[in-house]
Amino acid sequence: MNQDELEHLRTELWRRPLLPDQRDKLEAWLRVHPEDRESWALEEALTRALKQLPDRPVPKRVFEGIWKALDGEPEPIPMLWKRWLGPVFGLGGWRRAAVVAVAVLGLLALWRAVTPGPAALDPKVMQILQAIDAPPEVWMDFDAVARLPTAAGPDVELLTLLQ
Repeated sequence: MNQDELEHLRTELWRRPLLPDQRDKLEAWLRVHPEDRESWALEEALTRALKQLPDRPVPKRVFEGIWKALDGEPEPIPMLWKRWLGPVFGLGGWRRAAVVAVAVLGLLALWRAVTPGPAALDPKVMQILQAIDAPPEVWMDFDAVARLPTAAGPDVELLTLLQ
């Protein structure tokens, strides 16, 4: 018997008591694997306890919801954004515009507060930014320079050895 057959016996135990030949297979498995004996005893005790619980009738509203779903009448699901923004959308036209304008201004103010200004930049970066205002002759060969490979320079030691 392997692990799959043991799981099959476990599901059979949940449905009904084990048959004598199934019980014999289980006992043979437990003799070879004594470490599983405790977990199997716990499984049997839990199954017996669950079977002793009284059956309760299913509430009618459960079936009503199922029949509505099957008939194609879904229940409306309240959306979270409607709860949060419902009062805003319930306002008049100019009030709604005012709320949106305040929200946009607040986001812009937050963006300005988070992004650093030119005073926070490194002095070397400031030099580069000032060099950008250079005349067009400086940038004439920029495309050719940009296409150059960015790999490491020549190996000077190797070149001196080869000469």
